[in-house]
Amino acid sequence: MPAGKKYREDHKETMDDLLLNRPGVRLGQMFGHPAYFLRDHMFACVVEEGVCFKVPDDYAESRVGEPGVEFFKPGGQPMRGWIQIDREESDEYREEHHLIQTSMTFVGSLPPKKPKGKK
Repeated sequence: MPAGKKYREDHKETMDDLLLNRPGVRLGQMFGHPAYFLRDHMFACVVEEGVCFKVPDDYAESRVGEPGVEFFKPGGQPMRGWIQIDREESDEYREEHHLIQTSMTFVGSLPPKKPKGKK
């Protein structure tokens, strides 16, 4: 990863190709990282050497421990319902069809976010 870069550009390019053609998905940012949103909920984010995904807790538990799969730990603390998948080759993310669909289905089932400023 180039100095000063927070993520791998090749991973971002692959995720753009896999996600941005899907209905309702939009690209945004989260703390300077490319992030993918569905119905205003972030479901994936390109971070450091990998990509993190929001998934149901039981799915996260079933995947953690596989090679390159761990709980997403921003600031060193595991974030509930998020896993990080680190892959050496960006094209390996193309094999994660089930993970991507699981993440999108889960996030798509969440209630809509309330507009900011209103409680």
